[in-house]
Amino acid sequence: MLAFMQTERLRLAQDHFSEGRTKEAYGEMRGLLTDLKSLEDDAFAQEALGLLAALSDGFGATEIAGRLRVCTSQPDNPQALFDAGCALAEEQQFTIAAAILFRCNQLAPAQPPVVTELAACLEREMRYRESALLVDQSGLAEHDPICAYLSGLSWLMCGDRMRARERARQLRAHAPSERTLFMLDALDGMLTRADAIERAGIALDDLALTAWHAALSGSLLLHESEHGYPEPMRGRYAFVQDSAPLERLALERLRVVLEAIGERPPRVIAAPDRASHILALAAAGMFGVAYEPWRESDEQPGLFVAWRMESVESDSFLRALHTHRPRQRLFVHASSWTEPFAYAPDFTSLLHQFIAHPWTGGAMSIDEATGQLMHSEPDPRRDEELAAEILAQPLPEPGPTPTELVVSVARALAPLSEAHAAGAFRTSGHRLYQRAGGPVESNRF
Repeated sequence: MLAFMQTERLRLAQDHFSEGRTKEAYGEMRGLLTDLKSLEDDAFAQEALGLLAALSDGFGATEIAGRLRVCTSQPDNPQALFDAGCALAEEQQFTIAAAILFRCNQLAPAQPPVVTELAACLEREMRYRESALLVDQSGLAEHDPICAYLSGLSWLMCGDRMRARERARQLRAHAPSERTLFMLDALDGMLTRADAIERAGIALDDLALTAWHAALSGSLLLHESEHGYPEPMRGRYAFVQDSAPLERLALERLRVVLEAIGERPPRVIAAPDRASHILALAAAGMFGVAYEPWRESDEQPGLFVAWRMESVESDSFLRALHTHRPRQRLFVHASSWTEPFAYAPDFTSLLHQFIAHPWTGGAMSIDEATGQLMHSEPDPRRDEELAAEILAQPLPEPGPTPTELVVSVARALAPLSEAHAAGAFRTSGHRLYQRAGGPVESNRF
């Protein structure tokens, strides 16, 4: 039955392609190849790879198309499959890359480059259990440090600290190098933070989004969504239209958490974009401190405010904030949980998949006269007026996470040494990597 359904989906994709609906054809292929075993049958693999090559040509990806054609003519050539899978992964086509690399792994099992590339593709898709099982079944984790790390990370992202701890133990047995020490520090840091949170009596279950976010990314999550809670979102947002009340709630929670850990920002510094400017003005008003635009080589204490890191177009700002400095804290209002920014902020208000800002253009509404979806233009009011609107809002309902939980998580992490500390307690070094997904699962588009 499964083979029949796969064949039917391939036929549908071919029909889409022949009728010029290339996006629909590619979407159908992507859905089909979500099953890692979909290319096991030789004849089916040749046909599917041939269609992927034709689609890639149509999208202008001629190099990938050429590699896929080699696979079509030589479907049992592991090197050809590996090359095609890597090329697709470089273009972030992780689902299709994983299916091709899985076939490669079947033909040439337990090859470290293949296993690590395949595991990385699965991780980028947040398919952590599949990644962990794949690496463990290869047997490579027992003697290859990279595979030991990938296995440990994947199990930890599934919430299995026991298996992750065992992989960390194996990593320690390897000769120390810059790479092994980096991987070991990452695992040890996540495990240490998780243990500290649990010792404080805070659950680490499949609803503990705030706690797990702090353990995995070292970032304090100020607010969980009440929409679709607990199922299917469990505290994350899929699509959210940001608003003055939501930003007001975030700033109030930030104030409470900072006060609880004994910090009061001496000033507020805005990231160089309008959304951040508005939010920083409101933050400065709330804390009663000076507002400053960001300038390069600023190493003085302060609260750096960004609405969303992906909206900041200054490479200099993004590079500068990658490094911790004494009493410099980074507050980011909105963080993506499906495609996270490279490093984690010290504090973030919410986790989203898609978000629209209320005043910089793009916020959605329905035209009452026509019923059509509309996208707003940038608000012409002065930024100071919009910041005042944020501060004038009454506090909305807090959602499923009381502020006291965030404070408890922060206090649980405060005593840790800097090597394992959350971002809010670090004074040097690069910010921690921001993880996608985790043991708390949410629906996504």
